[in-house]
Amino acid sequence: SGLGVALVALLLVMLFSAFRRLGLYEAVYGFSRLRTYTHVFLIWIGLLLVVTIALEILHKERMFMFAALVASFGFAISLPILNVDAFIVEQNIRRGDIPSQSETSVSRQGDAEVDTQYFVELSDDAVPPLVKAFQTKTLPDSVREKVGAALACINYERGNDDRDSSWQSFHFSSFNADKALTLISNDLKEYQITRDNFPATAITPSGEEIPCATYYYD
Repeated sequence: SGLGVALVALLLVMLFSAFRRLGLYEAVYGFSRLRTYTHVFLIWIGLLLVVTIALEILHKERMFMFAALVASFGFAISLPILNVDAFIVEQNIRRGDIPSQSETSVSRQGDAEVDTQYFVELSDDAVPPLVKAFQTKTLPDSVREKVGAALACINYERGNDDRDSSWQSFHFSSFNADKALTLISNDLKEYQITRDNFPATAITPSGEEIPCATYYYD
């Protein structure tokens, strides 16, 4: 039992190291779906290892499978509760809203770089937090224009998408996305969408051209 507890404790040290490195990576380059899934998964694995140590000490090793099952369901349930795409938008925009202070943090070099093109690839759940950020007056102008370009691209693609309008296809995510885009419909008219090349490009009010899609790697 002592050797088993020591082995699991060493696994916890490795897990904490991986979690810490993932956090540093996210601080510099932002969140993505894969990184968010991994982030949540590491938390549940850590909880499972702590429970494993407790079961070993209490000599109730047969309860491990039940604990693993609970951890699996917990991981699966926590993702929709978290609302992954909305979480990604909120966290990545928050990075762009933090003033650069490279002298106080190693990870500040990525603060000014917000990959708004990645937002276009997310689901309808990402639209309401994008609109909320776009309407925030304190957001830096450079980040706000990029967010507006992403919303213009999303609005353009939704307008050219032959979606099924029957009641069987109703979804609250789509409904909330449509409602949020309606609130800023006049503001989005300041952004022009051109299809001279592939992919389509959004032209911001300041004249910057931002592609509506990009190759993205986790």
